[in-house]
Amino acid sequence: MTEPTGIPPASSAADLVDWRTATTLARLGTPAGPVVPAPVRRSTVELLRRSAIEAPAWVGRITGLRRAAQLAADRTEVLVVDRAGLQRASAEALQGVLTRVDAPCLSGRLARAGCLPATVQLAGALGAVSTRLLGQVVPVMAGQRPAGRRRPGPATAKALVTSRILLVAPNVLALQRRLDLDLLDLPAWICLHEAAHAVQLAVAPWLAEQIVSDLAAVLGAVSQVGTSQAASPAGTTGQAADQAAGQAGTGQVASPTGAAGQASGQVSSDHGGAEPGPSPVSTVLGRLTRIAAVARLDGPTPARLGGVLSEEGRERLARLVATLTFLEGHAEVVLDAVEPAQMPSVYRLRSLLAHSRRREQGVGPGLGLGSLIYRLAGLEAKRAQYATGAAFARAVVERVGHTGLNAAWAGPEMMPRPEELEHPRAWMDRVLG
Repeated sequence: MTEPTGIPPASSAADLVDWRTATTLARLGTPAGPVVPAPVRRSTVELLRRSAIEAPAWVGRITGLRRAAQLAADRTEVLVVDRAGLQRASAEALQGVLTRVDAPCLSGRLARAGCLPATVQLAGALGAVSTRLLGQVVPVMAGQRPAGRRRPGPATAKALVTSRILLVAPNVLALQRRLDLDLLDLPAWICLHEAAHAVQLAVAPWLAEQIVSDLAAVLGAVSQVGTSQAASPAGTTGQAADQAAGQAGTGQVASPTGAAGQASGQVSSDHGGAEPGPSPVSTVLGRLTRIAAVARLDGPTPARLGGVLSEEGRERLARLVATLTFLEGHAEVVLDAVEPAQMPSVYRLRSLLAHSRRREQGVGPGLGLGSLIYRLAGLEAKRAQYATGAAFARAVVERVGHTGLNAAWAGPEMMPRPEELEHPRAWMDRVLG
């Protein structure tokens, strides 16, 4: 029902965030990156583009997924962006997910009053992510248009774009300078990692929709908690949910409105007592970080998530985390196959980037909004995602090769279940017989 003020209620959760303001604040609050001569910038951009075009075929040779690799090469839009470009792309992806989430049943006045905290929090999160990621792959969902120009490839100009590889040139330059990495090998390494994700989306056409659907379902379930908090004068429901999630957390997740700003060091989200309180979306984003932090690889349990998620919500969250974990593990075993004859500094890259990842989230996590969620959730969830996913994929490849591991792409039911990630033999017995 519309209030006398004429402010209509939001139609989806995406309407409760001022996306233009969020990306503007993120851009203004984020340093542009290293200052380098124009020729260096141009050469870095060209190397990244060339490496991205060549990488899918390399993934195909390693994994045996040659047809999927060709599809990825034909249907992947390659964008070399600055930090502001990554912020816009990440915001667009999150907005697309939130359009699938029904807006909480709040009046227009209450929804709009709480928009600012959510917008500022999102700006802080976008700023933090944009200074860390080297690359990311984002699925292009039905009805979504390509974001920019694509360097012509073997496919026709009208080929259907199903994914985007985003390569963040300032962050690549910063990492190369800080660790003194090879100018040719670093772009090739990053692009091989991201191309692995693009091939995953190509070999399993159902994968992108499952990830986005699961994320939307979890966000929708958490939004109901946010609604209860906003409707409660004392906020008791939200506090109880926070306590239920926080008891099982890593100890690294700050308050919903403070975590992102503190992480970036650029955008503050401390509004003091004058604000009307967190909006439902602000509550959703903050609570989701807590849930992601506790949905570790041993799987979320009813006791841990108590009043935060329903049984169906817990199952969807567990599947989402397990899927992202497996995708990272698969990308890791692709990188394992690189030899010095193909990339002379591969051993040094592998060692230094692994250390950098442990310290500050180096490459990845690559697919979709995983980077945003895991950045907010804290480093431990990210480390666990890499470590367990890689251990699973390596164990399978060691026993049955990439051909056996590729059985996972046949359908959702073939993907590793949460409890199988730490028991690869159980997955092999179930799927391969």
